[in-house]
Amino acid sequence: MKQAESRVVRLRPEVATKRRVLVVEDNLDSVHSMAMLIKTMGHEVRFAINGFAALELAREFRPDVILLDIGLPDFKGDGAKRPKSPARTVVKTPINAAASIFASMRR
Repeated sequence: MKQAESRVVRLRPEVATKRRVLVVEDNLDSVHSMAMLIKTMGHEVRFAINGFAALELAREFRPDVILLDIGLPDFKGDGAKRPKSPARTVVKTPINAAASIFASMRR
């Protein structure tokens, strides 16, 4: 009987380019989880829990990409992607706006 070949599988993928990622989400569990996941993937990550803090942090941190909750109470993320929005004039960074994955659980 042949023995199965033992092989170690790499759990962390190789990161070709380390990115600076800003996660903006008002749900603390969600923002911490996303930040941890992105960090374990080898990227540098910062997070903010409201829109105003995110704008300030984006000025300092200069992220390569922003993951933005579109349902923030103080800052509507869906409007942040428009070319003439205040967020776009402050930060020239790709913004990926998405509804929170935990939004349905909050209700």
